Order: sequence, then C-alpha cells, then structure tokens
Amino acid sequence: MARFPVLRAVERANQLVSRHLSRQLAGAGLTDIEAQVLFHLDHLPAGMRPAVRDLQSAFGLPPTTLSAVLDRLEGRRLIRRAPNPVDRRSTLVVPTALGRRRIADISALLAGVEQAVAARATAADLAAFARVLTALEAATE
Repeated sequence: MARFPVLRAVERANQLVSRHLSRQLAGAGLTDIEAQVLFHLDHLPAGMRPAVRDLQSAFGLPPTTLSAVLDRLEGRRLIRRAPNPVDRRSTLVVPTALGRRRIADISALLAGVEQAVAARATAADLAAFARVLTALEAATE
C-alpha cells in the first residue's frame, strides 16, 4: 500500500487536471492558474467582485505570484483592476468583455471534464469523494 494514499491521490488528481487544462488552454495562451482565476471571477455570487486579497485567500498563492498572474491577465485585456468604492485601500478585479468570453470557453472545458467524470463514477462515488475532500479541508485548516 502506498504511503499517504489520500494525499498522494489528491496530488496526482491535481497534476492530471492541471496538465489537461494546460494542454487544452495552450491555444488560448492561458496557463491553468490564469484560467482558474478567470473562472473564479465569474462564478461568485451575483454582483460580487473580489478584491485582490480575496483571490489570495481563495487560491492560497503568495502575493507576488498572484500579482504576476493578474498582471498577465490585465496585459491581455482579460481583466481590469478597479478601485474598491467601499474600501479605498483595496483593489477589485473585474473581467472584461474579452475575459468573459474566455471564461465561457473555460466553463465549457471544465463542464466537459465534469461530464466525463460523472459518466465514469456513480453518484455514491462522487458523494464519497466529496466527503473525503471535506475531511481533507477540515484536517488542513
């Protein structure tokens, strides 16, 4: 039996998904983390726009790494940074019209992966997987 089977399985799954996304997004000129940040921007509660610090928290990225990702997305005109009207000390991240089109492409790609997994796993498998992930989150908080 492998050492640390849960952690190894999660690590392997993350690597597989990352490589798959990287291959699929290469033509769009996006890395997997750039795609994930864009996707996150569009899948928040209605009207909510995250501050940079919210993205740091969501992704657990060091500030310099996240800043570089946002710089690249902004340079490609996929996002814009805007002053936060509620808190002038923070900056909001907003997808542009082009960014929203890329988000639609990313959503379609992710939906395809989700459908392929659902076709190969039962509802009970998926529920058990969700419970394991919940336990992992609780164990690492």
